[in-house]
Amino acid sequence: MAHPWDERWLQGNRLGSGGQGVTYLVTDKHDPSSQGVLKYLRNNKSVSSRARMKREVASLQLLAALKARVPNVLDHNTEYSADPSVELYLVMKHIPGDTLEEFRGGRTRLPVDHAINFALNLCETIKIAHKEGVLHRDIKPNNIIVSNAESSSLFIVDYGLSFNADDEDVTVTLETFKNKFLDLPETNTPGGDLRDARSDVTAACAIFYYLLTGHKVGQLQDSSGRLAHLRHGFTVKESVPDDARQTQIELILSRGLSPSIMSRFQNIEEFSNRLSTLLDQSSESYVQDPIALAAELSNQFRAQDRKTQIMEFKPAATQLLKGLTARIDQIGKQLGRFNSSMKAGGQNGPKLDGSLDYVAGPFNAHVRVDHHQLHQGRVYMIASRDEQSVVLGCDIEPGSNKGETTLHEWQEIAWYEGDPTDILDTLVAEYKQWLSHKLTAIASEVL
Repeated sequence: MAHPWDERWLQGNRLGSGGQGVTYLVTDKHDPSSQGVLKYLRNNKSVSSRARMKREVASLQLLAALKARVPNVLDHNTEYSADPSVELYLVMKHIPGDTLEEFRGGRTRLPVDHAINFALNLCETIKIAHKEGVLHRDIKPNNIIVSNAESSSLFIVDYGLSFNADDEDVTVTLETFKNKFLDLPETNTPGGDLRDARSDVTAACAIFYYLLTGHKVGQLQDSSGRLAHLRHGFTVKESVPDDARQTQIELILSRGLSPSIMSRFQNIEEFSNRLSTLLDQSSESYVQDPIALAAELSNQFRAQDRKTQIMEFKPAATQLLKGLTARIDQIGKQLGRFNSSMKAGGQNGPKLDGSLDYVAGPFNAHVRVDHHQLHQGRVYMIASRDEQSVVLGCDIEPGSNKGETTLHEWQEIAWYEGDPTDILDTLVAEYKQWLSHKLTAIASEVL
């Protein structure tokens, strides 16, 4: 059977296949030194597949002209996309090299700086694409070619699911995108947002995690509430045990791979800037200011599932907050005649007049007091770095919209090293002082 590409291209070995098309290595009959990758459709009659191939050609031509690291288009016939009697095809320049999956699979460990450089290289191509309104929507190790490992040069291929903001999307409203490498809630749910650039940013962060650990992300959160990089056997610390930037890497991944899209990096520049900062820091002696660490952890973890939060306590913070929980629980019992209660371990207590509700999270304890129309709280947060930690506190109150809260200025309460037992009385006294101030009438009877 004759094919429209036969006149120019000599078909060679099959390279692979995906949901939309099949690829082969081809050689130009008029120039044997020129090799390309032929792609034709599995279902040539599919209207959506034909439209996608036309868009893929347009995206590749646009990005290649802007010097993005994508394969050049050598030949195509997508001008006939509206005619189902014509067999569509696309020939791209062949990029020598392994896929990222082949490259990473052959290595036990990749130095952190190499992983950062690879990820930054990837970000540059995504930046160019997003600036032009082009979303890839299927970034994964098999769609990335390592053309030069020494210079961390990566090419993104297979724009078959790409979307250009200037065109009408051919994606069906209830269609979903799923792959085993990264399963995003916004793309795996019928009616989800398949046109959000932040999904590409999340995929870039997942590639960074893959480079560091060799593990795929899969679902952002497992059945126990753990994020990918915090699951036993898959953690960053297990993959890069000797790098002092472990905490910073975990912070980047906690944000970049958050189940909530609003909590992730909001654009590729934001993620790229964090990687650049990480690259500038020493792998042997980096130590972050505990207060800065506390502020960042607060912003990231407050939006996470409470089940995840409980699992991410640092040992010193856990010890201290357990003691604080027990002492505040005693105060809660003293308020029993006001139907108050105290529940530790991240469970919500009854929302009754005068009730106390304690919520534990990584590095923070949240105490809320409800009494008639009064609804305010006190947040305690602990940032730990090796043997040194700082306890911070601030007032919290409801925002103007339901579910929103407003944090006031953080205040240092106490610093400690090692065992925090000695400062427990200081924290309890600080809490009593706050409660006395907020509930003077109640406090005068029970404290």
